[in-house]
Amino acid sequence: MTAGYGAPGPFKDWTFRWTGFFTASLQTSINERVAPAPGQSTTVFHAPPQTIDQYGTFPGTSTMPGEWVMMNFVYGNRYVSVNTSLTTWNPDDASTYYQIGSQQFINNFYLLYNPPPIDGVRLHLLSGYFYNSYGALGQYGLGMYTVPMVGLVRGVGEDLIAEYDLTDRLTVMAEASFMGNRNGMAPNCSLTTPCSLTASVTPTTQNGQGPIVWPSSWIEHAHLGFELRGDVTVRARLHYIDNWQQDNRVQVALDDQQTRQIDEAYVKDGHIRIYGAETALFSPVWGYLGAGLSYMQADYAYPVSGVLTFGGTGAALTNNWWGQVTGGTGTLFAAGVNYSASLGRILSYPVPFGDGPDLALNAAFMFAETWTDFQPFDARARYKGAVDLLYTFLPWVGAGFRADAVVPNSHDSEETFYVLAPRLVFKSDWNSRDAVTLLYGKWFYGPHTHPEASSIVSGDRLDDKLIALNAQIYW
Repeated sequence: MTAGYGAPGPFKDWTFRWTGFFTASLQTSINERVAPAPGQSTTVFHAPPQTIDQYGTFPGTSTMPGEWVMMNFVYGNRYVSVNTSLTTWNPDDASTYYQIGSQQFINNFYLLYNPPPIDGVRLHLLSGYFYNSYGALGQYGLGMYTVPMVGLVRGVGEDLIAEYDLTDRLTVMAEASFMGNRNGMAPNCSLTTPCSLTASVTPTTQNGQGPIVWPSSWIEHAHLGFELRGDVTVRARLHYIDNWQQDNRVQVALDDQQTRQIDEAYVKDGHIRIYGAETALFSPVWGYLGAGLSYMQADYAYPVSGVLTFGGTGAALTNNWWGQVTGGTGTLFAAGVNYSASLGRILSYPVPFGDGPDLALNAAFMFAETWTDFQPFDARARYKGAVDLLYTFLPWVGAGFRADAVVPNSHDSEETFYVLAPRLVFKSDWNSRDAVTLLYGKWFYGPHTHPEASSIVSGDRLDDKLIALNAQIYW
C-alpha cells in the first residue's frame, strides 16, 4: 500500500494510489403551464432540466451543473505503472430513456512506462486504451466552457512523449501517437446470420440491422512544445490531428433516402484534419491565462469518429456546423481565451497569500466560424463570453455570480441569449476540497433561440429558470 504522506520510500517499491472526483446534482427547470385546468398548477417542474444548456453544444454554457464520478487507480513503481479509471455520468442504474449507456464503468486502462533518461531525454510511453485532451484553456481542466479547443482523442494504441531540458529553465517536448477507435462497426446481422451467432448485440439501425453503419476509424496525431519556467511560467504547443476511416463494410446496395448526411450506396473515405496551437502564462501572483486556436478541414466526415473536436465528432460537425447535405465537408476555425485570478494573491503580494477572504475571478471568450457549401452555415460566426466572480467571506461560505452572453448565429441576431446565475457555496474550510452549491439560473432567450440542430424556439418548449443543489469533492 502507499506509504504515509511525505514518508520516504525506495522507488523500486510497487505502491497503490487512488485519486478521484465526483459531482452530484439535484436540479430542475421551471416553467409556466400555458392553460392550467382545474387540479393543475400554473408552475411546472421538469427533470431532467429543459433549458438550452445541452452538454457539448455551442449554446451550452456549463451554467447547469453536470453529473460525473471518476475514480483513478494506479499501481506501479518508478518505471512502470498500470492505470485504470472508473467513470460514469449516472451514478445509479441506467433506468431512464436518457441514461441508457451512461454506465461507462472502465474508462481508461493503460500501461505507463517511464524508463531512465537516455542522454538527458526523458521518455514516457502510454500503451492501452486512454484519452488525451489538447487545447485545454483552464489551469486544471478545459476552462469555463468544457470543450477542447483543439480536440480530445480517444482509443486504443500508443502515445510516446519525449522531453529534454535545454537549460535549467527551458524544456522542449515532442509527442506522437497512433490509435484505433474502439467504437468500430458491429458485426452485421441478417436472417441467415443472426446477431446471436456473431456477437451479443441487440439489432438496431446503429449496429448493422439497417442502412446506417458506423465504420472503424483511426487517429494519428503529433505535437511539439516548450515550457519556460520563471516568475511567469510560459507553455506553448503546436498540434496536428488526423482522424479518418477506410472501411468497405459501410457500403450497402441501396441508399437510404432518410439519411441526408450519407449515401450508403457510395460511401467515400472520410477525413478530419486539425491544426492547432495553444499557449499558457502562469503567475503565482497574477493568475493563469490560457489561449488556443484550431483550424479544421474535413471531407465526407459524417461517419468518422474517435476525436471529439471543438464541434464534436463527424456526425455532430455535419449536423450542427456544416449542414447535413454536405456529408461532413467543410472547414471550421475556432479560438478562445480563459483567465483566472485571485484578488487576495494580487493584493497580498509580495507576501504569500494564506487563508482568508478572497475574490476569485474567471473570464472566458470563444469564437468560431465555418465555411461550407450549405448556404445557411457558410461564413457563419458564433461567439460567447462569460465572467464569474466568487467571494469567499467566511471559511465555510461564499457567494458567487456568473453572467454569459451567447451569439449562436451571426446571420440571425434574434438567436442571441443571455444567462445570469447567482449561487451560494458552502465548504468545510477556506481551501477545502469539498463544496456544496445552491444555484439559481435565469436564461433570457431571443425570439429565435433554439437548441443546436433544432427548430424548436424558446416560446415552444425551453424553460428559462433552473434551481440546482450540487455537491462535489476531489481527492
